[in-house]
Amino acid sequence: MNKNILLLLLLLITTITHAQKDTTKLTIAKGYYTKALDSYKNKKYILAAEFCTKAIKLAPAEPQLRSAYSLRGKIKLQQFEDYYGAIIDFSYYLSMDKEPYIYILRSQAKVGLNNNRAAIADLNIAIKLDSTYGGAYYFRAECKLTLKDYEGALLDFNKYLKLEPTEEFVYYRRSVVKSALNDHAGAIKDLTTAINIYPAGLYYYWRGIETLLATETGKDQACLDFNKAKALGYTKAYEAINEVCK
Repeated sequence: MNKNILLLLLLLITTITHAQKDTTKLTIAKGYYTKALDSYKNKKYILAAEFCTKAIKLAPAEPQLRSAYSLRGKIKLQQFEDYYGAIIDFSYYLSMDKEPYIYILRSQAKVGLNNNRAAIADLNIAIKLDSTYGGAYYFRAECKLTLKDYEGALLDFNKYLKLEPTEEFVYYRRSVVKSALNDHAGAIKDLTTAINIYPAGLYYYWRGIETLLATETGKDQACLDFNKAKALGYTKAYEAINEVCK
């Protein structure tokens, strides 16, 4: 047999063998990721993370398995507060796919490390990629609120509520910003909206506080709200009633 032909055959056999090995590894890795998902659904978070690690070790740069990085990162972030580890996993994912939701998750890991400015940078990217996802505006507003950028936080809460107008908790959070800007009437309006959607003791209590801040003659209305908050089991209302309503 011609020597060149023999070399080509050997090269072809080697290539096929490597391809078969790679295919086998990928199949096994996918199996581990499926087990990771099942474990996660059953709240077996340590086991889920271990299966993700096994999948990643077999195919670390395989785009089809990028979700193993995001799932492991999510577990590190939400279950174990391993913020550094979560950032590393989310960054590996983002090197393969610029998914807005993963930027949001990475931003939350950065918030966990008290790096709100870096979190805002990730949220800016997420919003640029998908301006219709309300969560990015909400989390960016919270970062800005922490940094005392009240005007910026207000703008982002406004954008969120245009997308999700029935989310009562965000009306409450916007009332915090308005109060910081000395817009107590606006805060009361937001808290009233929150109460109309879901009458929680938290919202009644803070509407009572804002009523006291808004006017010197608001004691009676404030006490009505404190008592409603008390009836709903909000413990801070007891102290307010003792201090204001006697």
